[in-house]
Amino acid sequence: MQEEGGKVLLSAQRFLKRANEIIDAANSRQIPIRLMGFLAFIHHCPKYSIWYEKMERIVTDIDLVCLNKHRKQVEEILISKGYGLNVTDGMGLEMDRIIANDEKEGVHIDVFVDKLSMCHEINFKNRLEIDNPTIPLADMLLEKMQIVRINEKDIKDVIILLREHTVEEDKNQEVVDTRYVAKLLAKDWGFYHTVEKNLALVKEHLDRYDILSQDDKQDVREKIDAVLKSIKSEPKGMKWQMRAKLGESSKWYNDVEDVMRDE
Repeated sequence: MQEEGGKVLLSAQRFLKRANEIIDAANSRQIPIRLMGFLAFIHHCPKYSIWYEKMERIVTDIDLVCLNKHRKQVEEILISKGYGLNVTDGMGLEMDRIIANDEKEGVHIDVFVDKLSMCHEINFKNRLEIDNPTIPLADMLLEKMQIVRINEKDIKDVIILLREHTVEEDKNQEVVDTRYVAKLLAKDWGFYHTVEKNLALVKEHLDRYDILSQDDKQDVREKIDAVLKSIKSEPKGMKWQMRAKLGESSKWYNDVEDVMRDE
């Protein structure tokens, strides 16, 4: 459902081409490197990708993730593709990311190493072989839902992700695996709380978009309810329950800069 000439999709295809060149080069060396951020949503949501045009969603960067044991090889691949590496990003996060730029083409790349550490931490050490060329759908959902001060662009991404895909306890590549999400959040009340608040916020935003039909809105609402039911019903340990009693009286998230730029 791509609209020929649409600025958003044409821009996204340009960035996807660059990302896939890096991923293909890594795959040829048996190095798992996966796409995350907005481009992962574009790749996984072709049926509703035209909504990005209507919602005026833009792309400026490429976000990837690799394992620390492959960091050196990934840096070599980036250099071979003509990217310059930043020695430091000036924000104390250089050990968690590889930062690369093609100044001539105006392409910025963040390669997160092992994990995404922002408001909450998402660990990818045992997750990169599940899907290709992106991180798994469950992690794509969590990537957006972990943002405490969530932006409208992230809400748009989640709406489209949920409209496109089935939500259930299943490890299929095209399913948002609620079992994985529930088990992860059952270990961390703070992460759970942020996700719960953000899912409610996504529901509130549905009526803001005229492009969504009533069927679209109902479908997304039901899928959000399915995720909420799954995370609420998952058994919680004593540590989780004790932290829940403190609630928002104690800070439950990490303060971070907007290090993911547009994504």
